[in-house]
Amino acid sequence: MGYRVTVNDALRAARPVLSLALAPLFGVALLVPVAAPARADEVAVRPASASFTLTGRGYGHGRGMSQWGAYGAATAGLTWPQILAFYYPGTRRHDLGDSQIRVWISRDADGDTIVAPQAGLAATVGNTRRALPTGDAYRLWRAVASKGAVVVQYRDPTGAWRPTSLPPAPSVIFSTHSGTVQVVHRDASRQQLRGRVQGILDGSRMRTVLHSSMQSYLRGVVPAEVPSAWHVDALAAQSVAARTYAASYRSKQRATNATYDICDTVTCQVFNGVARYSAAGHRTAGEHPRTDAAIVATAGVVLRTGTAATAPFAHAEFSAANGGYTVAGGPFYQVAKPDPYDGRVANGANRWTQTVPVRTIERKYGIGTVTALRVLARDGRGDLGGRVRTLRVEGSTAGIPQAVEVSGTALRAALGLKSDWFTVAGSVTVPAGAPSPRPPSLPAPTVPVAPRPTLPTIPTKPPPAAMTPGAGPVRDITGDRRADVVYTDAAGRLLVRTAGAGGTLGAARVIGHGWRGFDLLIAAGQWDGAGGQDLLARQAATGRILLYPGNGRGGFGRAKVVGTGWRGYSSLTEVGDWDGDGRADLVGLHAATGDLVLVRGRAGGALSTPVVLAKGWNVGWVRGAGDVNRDGHPDLVSASRAGVLTVHEGTGAGRIARSRVLAGGWTAFADVWSPRDFGRRGADDLLALTRAGAVLRYPATAAGGYGRAVQVGSGVMARVVAR
Repeated sequence: MGYRVTVNDALRAARPVLSLALAPLFGVALLVPVAAPARADEVAVRPASASFTLTGRGYGHGRGMSQWGAYGAATAGLTWPQILAFYYPGTRRHDLGDSQIRVWISRDADGDTIVAPQAGLAATVGNTRRALPTGDAYRLWRAVASKGAVVVQYRDPTGAWRPTSLPPAPSVIFSTHSGTVQVVHRDASRQQLRGRVQGILDGSRMRTVLHSSMQSYLRGVVPAEVPSAWHVDALAAQSVAARTYAASYRSKQRATNATYDICDTVTCQVFNGVARYSAAGHRTAGEHPRTDAAIVATAGVVLRTGTAATAPFAHAEFSAANGGYTVAGGPFYQVAKPDPYDGRVANGANRWTQTVPVRTIERKYGIGTVTALRVLARDGRGDLGGRVRTLRVEGSTAGIPQAVEVSGTALRAALGLKSDWFTVAGSVTVPAGAPSPRPPSLPAPTVPVAPRPTLPTIPTKPPPAAMTPGAGPVRDITGDRRADVVYTDAAGRLLVRTAGAGGTLGAARVIGHGWRGFDLLIAAGQWDGAGGQDLLARQAATGRILLYPGNGRGGFGRAKVVGTGWRGYSSLTEVGDWDGDGRADLVGLHAATGDLVLVRGRAGGALSTPVVLAKGWNVGWVRGAGDVNRDGHPDLVSASRAGVLTVHEGTGAGRIARSRVLAGGWTAFADVWSPRDFGRRGADDLLALTRAGAVLRYPATAAGGYGRAVQVGSGVMARVVAR
């Protein structure tokens, strides 16, 4: 959990999940009218340079030990026990002994565990340990999943993987007489690890896990967290903190029967192993004699929360620098107090300045043109008024004021700041409720005129029978009870193609012009509850969503605005009646957080405030899929950024019952959507548009998945598909 005082700090600054001050009920950034604060505020208006300059204190969360502070304390004459007593007050030192720890080597994420051949290499399967042969015929060895188990294979001189006579097992352990094993990564680099390396099947994924003694493990941790040239007492304090943190993390992991005790990244604490070798053979040491000596000098020492030998381990968090004031956490030993040692040694973590382009903030929060940053609350500890508790990002879309309130921690994560303790250059204090000054660099707002798509007359057809909102059997705007594919092309035309009797798409028909300004179309079913299949369209320039009510015969009524400020959302799609209230709903992804959100339908078609269904999805896209598993409830499909398709089965009451991974390869398409029952078989299919304009149909199966693709159309050079 600590902070390497160099490159790792930048990674940690981006790690925390976005948490928003306006989200105790919804858990997501909400676009809200600017509300009156309860106190005087600090306001920094948009500068003419179009970049905000932030000056701050500290690097990281500030809880527990400051690594730069420990260094400063050591130069002031404190011993390592005194350093630990200052940063973890009330804890007690105990002797743990040299216990075993399992480390997940997360960099090795290529689906198998590959090791380099070397003298004395052996594989252990169950109770059987077998020496592995060497020589030119055996280029590499690996443990790989096969038919629900792990098998051992070797790579021959031709590059082919060959089987061995070792039996399948839940895991395989590689070891050597020398005590080190070299793991080979996807990029052909190698990582030398001290201990035994296990390839284990954890659910459906392979993990590479190092089994090591705590002392050996720390040899790869301490020099990865702090420079080995530091004062010996700072290195010793880091050794005890890292050992304690690992022991605490291990206790929690083993209580859940996890396959590993701790990971090797900043999510836990950094571990590099003995050394790393590039594909060209360049060696980078991961251990150092000075940190080795500090680990030996503190051998077995850990911090516990009481005097009893069974007292819980302290959660010994640490960060690069606290800026001169520690941050209170939950445990009694995480207190807020001035830190006279942080900053004693000059460094770039205690005090910093960072420039943030306005465009970066606009992309993160999707509120149009950012006009000001307004600090609403601080914790009052230390200079600058302390750490930012709440900040409002103010902006304007089409002349309509909008804002989003975030915590300082959330802004730090979103913008990659070193900490949440900062001030914005040019800030002025304004009374509570007073409007922010107008940025001098911005012209007066103008409201763009929305294009009015023109729709030709379509022959009158009888409207379909009344249906529950959003629950039509197909996405059918023309009223012939056949699925329609609606899309715009590069010329801004709105076109429709209807599924024919043979299961293929008919010829394209132009049904409108002037649609170039929209970047999202949603075939929203009976969104306004008035009959006919409606269309929702988002203006790219303003983020406003317009409702075009369908007349059930292929035409649309006059557009009306049903939502504003929607540029910050992606993958918005109609999902049917997700929460069981009798109205059609939308789901989508919040672009800044990756959260899956639900937008409930309202009377008249207005969009409701989005609420979070699941946090931090961060998938490539999500779509309403109809009823995939045929249980009478709407379902979702999503594809990860790596192209893995997953079905998420709905409960019919606003939740996901379970998720099932189906297959990979879904990054190859320009778009994917469900027209519902395209094949008129009583099952909801998927359509996929290739980049060459071909439309493929993936028929739904009785097992709740999709069958082999069949091409049902071509020449669909769509700019935006209604989904």
